[in-house]
Amino acid sequence: MKVLIIGAGISGIMTAYFLKRAGCDVTVVDRESGAADSTSFANGGVMGCTQVDPWGQPGLPLKLLAWLGKENAPVLVRWRQIPSVLGWGTRFLARCNARDVQQAMAANMRLTLFSMEQFSDLRTREGMTGAEYDLGRKGAYKLFFTKADLHHARESAAALSALGAPVEVLDATTAADREAALGPLTDRLAGVMAFPEEETGDCRKFTRWLAYKLRFEGVQFQYETEVSGFRMEGGRIRAATSSAGDFEAEAYLVAQASHSPLLLRRLGVKVPIIPVKGVSVTVPAAPWQGALESAVMDHSRLFGLIRIGDRLRLSGSAEVIGYDTVPSRARCQALIDSVLEIFPQVADCLNAAPPLMWAGLRGNSPDGVPILGKTAISNLFLNAGHGPEGWSTACGAGNLVAAAMTDQTPAIDMAEFEQRRFH
Repeated sequence: MKVLIIGAGISGIMTAYFLKRAGCDVTVVDRESGAADSTSFANGGVMGCTQVDPWGQPGLPLKLLAWLGKENAPVLVRWRQIPSVLGWGTRFLARCNARDVQQAMAANMRLTLFSMEQFSDLRTREGMTGAEYDLGRKGAYKLFFTKADLHHARESAAALSALGAPVEVLDATTAADREAALGPLTDRLAGVMAFPEEETGDCRKFTRWLAYKLRFEGVQFQYETEVSGFRMEGGRIRAATSSAGDFEAEAYLVAQASHSPLLLRRLGVKVPIIPVKGVSVTVPAAPWQGALESAVMDHSRLFGLIRIGDRLRLSGSAEVIGYDTVPSRARCQALIDSVLEIFPQVADCLNAAPPLMWAGLRGNSPDGVPILGKTAISNLFLNAGHGPEGWSTACGAGNLVAAAMTDQTPAIDMAEFEQRRFH
C-alpha cells in the first residue's frame, strides 16, 4: 500500500517506521527543512507516566482567570485569543472535573505504558544503545513543598499506581539519596513523588536517527514542502496538493501536531486541537558541580529541569497565543527565575554559554487525550493532539495508527482515541 505522511516530527516518523515494517511504500512530506525541526525540536525530554494527567484539572478555570494578562503566569491565555478558541475552550472547561480527568488519565496511561514497551522493543530490534539520543534512565521526581500539596501527591500517586504506573512517595532524605542534587532541598521539601522507571532523551536526535535509517530502507522524504489541500474522488482522497506538486497515495496520515486542524478543515474535517506555546532553555550541565542526573518537576511552579546527556533543559510555560513560535524573553526569564529559586546552581550553567531559548507549539485536545486513527474519510488518518505527552506516547501511537491504516487489529482498543469521540 502506498502511504503519504504529512509531518516529519516524532509522530509522523514513528508511524512511518511501523508502516514500513508492515511492507508499505511510504513518503513523508514536511514544510520544514528536516525531520523534527518544529514541535519535536527541543521539548522537555521526559518519557513516561509523569504527564498522563490532562492539562484540564478541577480548579484550573479559576486559576486561568487569575493568571490572565500576567506575563510570569505558568499558564497564560492571551485576551485576543479567547474568541478563536471559544469552542475548544467550552469543551475543555466542561472536562475540568474529577470523572473526566480520571477517564483521560486511564486512556493516556494505557497508551503510555504500551508506548514505553514499544520503545524498548524498538531499541532491541534496531540494535540501539541509547547513546544515539542521550537516553537516560535515572527516573523522575515531582517536588512538593507544603503538607497540603503532599497530601494531593499521595492521592495522585495512589490513582496513578492503580492505573499501572510505577510510582512512590518518598520523604526528602530518601529522595536525596537517589538524586544527590536534591540534597540542599531536604529542609524545604515536604515530600517527593518518584517515578523510578521514567526515561529522558533528546526527541530530535531520536527522530532524526530514525528518519535517517528509514531513508536507507526506501522511505521517501520531501522537505520544504507545504501541503495546501487535497483532491477528492468518490468520497476518498485522490491526491494531496502541495508546493512541490501532487502526491498520490492509497492512504494519508496527517501528523502535523497543532497545524493539523488548519489542513484538515479544508476537507471539512473538524479536529478540536489548539496550539499551546511552551518554551525551553537548554544549557551545559558541566558548570554545576554535582549536577542533576534525572528529571525534576516542581508541582507548584510548574517547571521541569531535565538532564539530557551533557545538557540541562529547563522546560515549562503554557501560553495560548495562536501560532507564534518566537521564544518570548519574558516567558523564558520567568521560567529561569522559577528554576533558580529552587536550584540556584543553574546560574553557573546559564553564565557558561549563551542558553538555547526555544518555543514550540504543543497540539492540545480538549480532553487531554491524543486523536489517533480513522476519520470520516475512509483513507484519511490522524496522529495528533498529544499535548505535552507526545515524546512519551510516540512509539505506541505510531504502532496503533499503522495497524489501523493497514487493516490490522491494534493492540489497544482505538475507540477512546479516535476523532469520532467528539461527535
